[in-house]
Amino acid sequence: MRDAKAPSEVVAGVLLCLCLAICTIAADQPTTAATVASSPATPPLAELLKQAEILVDRAELRKGVELYTQIIADYPESAEAYCRRGHCYYRLNDHDQAVVEYARAIELDPKCAEAYLGRGRAYQEKGQKAQAIEDYHRAWELCTEALRTDPQNAEAYGYRGHAYALAGQYDLAIADYTKALQINPEFGRAYSHRANAYYDKGDHDRAIADYSRAIELNPQFAGAYVNRGVAYGDKENYEHKVADCTKALEINPQFALAYFNRAEAYRSRGEYDQAIADYTKALAIDPRSSEAYFCRGEAYKAKEEYDHAIADYTAAIEIDPQSFSGYLLRGILYCSMADYGRGMADLAKAIEIIPQHPMAYLARGDAYLDNEGYSQAIADYTKSITLLPYDPEAYLMRGVAYHAQRRWAEARQDWEKVLELEPQGYFGDTARTKLEELAQDGH
Repeated sequence: MRDAKAPSEVVAGVLLCLCLAICTIAADQPTTAATVASSPATPPLAELLKQAEILVDRAELRKGVELYTQIIADYPESAEAYCRRGHCYYRLNDHDQAVVEYARAIELDPKCAEAYLGRGRAYQEKGQKAQAIEDYHRAWELCTEALRTDPQNAEAYGYRGHAYALAGQYDLAIADYTKALQINPEFGRAYSHRANAYYDKGDHDRAIADYSRAIELNPQFAGAYVNRGVAYGDKENYEHKVADCTKALEINPQFALAYFNRAEAYRSRGEYDQAIADYTKALAIDPRSSEAYFCRGEAYKAKEEYDHAIADYTAAIEIDPQSFSGYLLRGILYCSMADYGRGMADLAKAIEIIPQHPMAYLARGDAYLDNEGYSQAIADYTKSITLLPYDPEAYLMRGVAYHAQRRWAEARQDWEKVLELEPQGYFGDTARTKLEELAQDGH
């Protein structure tokens, strides 16, 4: 996910999914009325689809849905229109309706690889992994079949690359996108998708280069600006992130994701008022964004406006009752305010939602430590260490709990581990000081 960074690297998943290329992949010529070259309906349909594609590039998704609906009314056999309306619904987070749209596209054109890929993504977001894998595999088969017939089919390479990327096979995806671009150097979406794959591999420089090329080919590609901005932000180049998100907003002033990501850049720079203003604009456009609420809550927390922060965390939880981040952040804040009853309840709920996340155990360990529950704190710190063995903070704090129980050897061992993991820095310096104090006390 390159579009939105949640606090503490908790990914909400809120992710930008770019529209795919416009051709349906099939080994044979499609036979629907929408794709028969000789059909008198083809020129106006193609023109309408192009107009809708421009709206999607500008991230005007609801307008895109309206235009695709109009197209479908006039051309009810257009698999492309259903498929691309599915893309809009997917990006609007209506995954159930997206599945319906993709299914109709597949019914009209059983060889529509684009629709299988889209439905697979929607199934994956719905937690239906088996169906997602089945659709990704079917898309891969269709693309491979098309390439046997036509090895110069750039769109087939592009779609197959996307299937690989969705399955997490980024090197194979990059190879296919590269092949598509060798065949068609003007294939802008292949640059964008290859950039996504590079980003997911952690190669931000190549991602930025490819997003830049996609923007050169299509200066109205608002999503590419936001994605490039996110990549810049990961390199701590917040000035460029702000500039790219601002450019996306010039293209589409109602692009909630651009406001959100610009807010993230402002928050990273400590410009909390600007961040809050942009989160608020994002929420005015998309009031169901739990991520925007808990990120705005973090900005309020940084300003020590705790009531506003709790209100935002609570709003995030109301939107998404399974919001791990909402419960975690609200629980930590409650504990910092010495409201341990509600804080511990929230942390327990966060652990219930994601039992294998180390941060919740670390936070609850801190709460137990504050209340002299040393044995419970040690148990939670140990669980955190089991899940994340290279976290110096958990070792440091477990050492503090051991020290409180006068278990000098265990405390020394944990603080020495901190120095091994972080010789320099806050945790290392703190552990070094505690070891010196331990030696001075004769332990």
